[in-house]
Amino acid sequence: MNIEDKNGLRIAMVDAGEALARDWRADPPAADVVRVRRPDPVHWPELERAGFVVKPGWVNWRAPLGASEEAYLAGLPATERRNFRLGRRFAEGGDISVVVRDGLTAPELDAFLAVYDAQIATMPHGVAYARHQQERLWQGGADYVAVYAYRGDDMVAGCLCLLRPEDAVLQLRFAAAAPLEREARLQRALYLAAMRAARERGLTVMSLGNDPSLYGHVAGTGLFRFKARSGFTPVASHLVDPAVGGDEADLLLGLRGLSHPSLLLAYSGTDVTAPLRLLVLTDGGTPEGGTPAPDLAPYRADFLAGVALHPVRPALSPQS
Repeated sequence: MNIEDKNGLRIAMVDAGEALARDWRADPPAADVVRVRRPDPVHWPELERAGFVVKPGWVNWRAPLGASEEAYLAGLPATERRNFRLGRRFAEGGDISVVVRDGLTAPELDAFLAVYDAQIATMPHGVAYARHQQERLWQGGADYVAVYAYRGDDMVAGCLCLLRPEDAVLQLRFAAAAPLEREARLQRALYLAAMRAARERGLTVMSLGNDPSLYGHVAGTGLFRFKARSGFTPVASHLVDPAVGGDEADLLLGLRGLSHPSLLLAYSGTDVTAPLRLLVLTDGGTPEGGTPAPDLAPYRADFLAGVALHPVRPALSPQS
């Protein structure tokens, strides 16, 4: 067993044999999660019976671009159509200019990363993935389409999108906005501009990128709700790109370090291409303590195999 700290979440890495040989709640490690990486599917039913949840490590959100912007928007719930139009109206009605660039340039990448770093700094467990990959972004910049928003000479929002013509996909890699512009839904206007750029290049699918399958830690639950309401569907990332993620089996020993509620996208069986199910994690609030169980209605979506509460029973002895 090896215990790793993942941005404040302590994860005990074990193999399937170790996972099944121990009562982790009666004899807990100093960890919040016990994880088996890439478990053989033959062990999945037994791991599930032992309380583990088998899931993709990362999910990729995808949606067909449609023939036009109006066709895309027509497929969204009325509230979300309004949000996109408010974002576009904010961009068009103020002193904001939105530009689309082929490729990345050093000055604009630096300006984007400044906005990105400031946004990440507001997140309790944010990870500056774009900053860590700055050199790789610069080296592969010719393969990107970027959309930036400026107020005067100052960049206030942006998104970097990777062209994947072999798959007819434009994949959002990173997006950020200053607080005022984020509140005004400006990023939605940038996404619409990116979609137009994709259609002009003959692409047919937009991806909103890869997220950890756990929402409520590095990625917030609001991100799940935004992507779901925007017409995107999550699939296991390694089905899109074998280098990203892989299967995992997780046993949660507590909700320390997670928001309430937190969400977990998991497999609904051994077919990894089937629709995912959503588990809403709760401490199973009781009259003696705990947080009341959340309402499941805001998390339901047609693309899910199901939505269910997943009470997390704490370990019997304190974790250290």
